[in-house]
Amino acid sequence: MKSLAGSICALILVLSCTGCATMFSGKTQEVSFKSKPQGAEVMVGAQTCVTPCKMQIPKDKVYREIVVMKNGYQKDKVNVVASVDPWVYGNILNFGVGAIVDFISGSYAKYDPEYLVQLEKK
Repeated sequence: MKSLAGSICALILVLSCTGCATMFSGKTQEVSFKSKPQGAEVMVGAQTCVTPCKMQIPKDKVYREIVVMKNGYQKDKVNVVASVDPWVYGNILNFGVGAIVDFISGSYAKYDPEYLVQLEKK
């Protein structure tokens, strides 16, 4: 009986030290990129893809600059600002302790799932 009570206490301790957004949303987010015209290169940090495409982006920053470019068109920079992932509010259940984990891990952020960039000809 003592080992069951100890196991339950350990489980409660572990769960109370884990952020809800970290557990349920993770540290990265899949984001879709489209451009007009298609076939533009998208750069997010060191990652690149060609539109239309999807990319796993780390959620460790509130602000990101995305560069979109294609030969014959003006290079465009998109400023992406994250909102708070709704799972962060679940940390009320563990008295806010998990919110610290979510903010340290970057899991608190949530980007729009899709971005469309209209490029202008040079």
